[in-house]
Amino acid sequence: MLTEVRQADIQIDLYGDGAGDRAIALETFFRSSHAWEQIKARDPHVAPLYCTDAMQAPFVDAEAQWEERYMLTLSLQVHISIAVPQAYFTRVNFKTTQVDS
Repeated sequence: MLTEVRQADIQIDLYGDGAGDRAIALETFFRSSHAWEQIKARDPHVAPLYCTDAMQAPFVDAEAQWEERYMLTLSLQVHISIAVPQAYFTRVNFKTTQVDS
């Protein structure tokens, strides 16, 4: 069994009216013990680490209109395990030989 621990960073972009409120709500949830419980219940190999503060990031859409946009990054710790087949033996034939010293 081979195991490795990795960090996964996920950038979340929220757009439109109320994007700031939704970003703050997500930030607050991710930093809570409730997030830990919900994530671990879905996959015991994943754990929340931290998240950045929500940041306003200007966005101009295809019609050259300003649209409300907020960004934050969620960081997770992921434990990866894989099974690797290994060669082995079940029996050994050997003989001893006397050696002069």
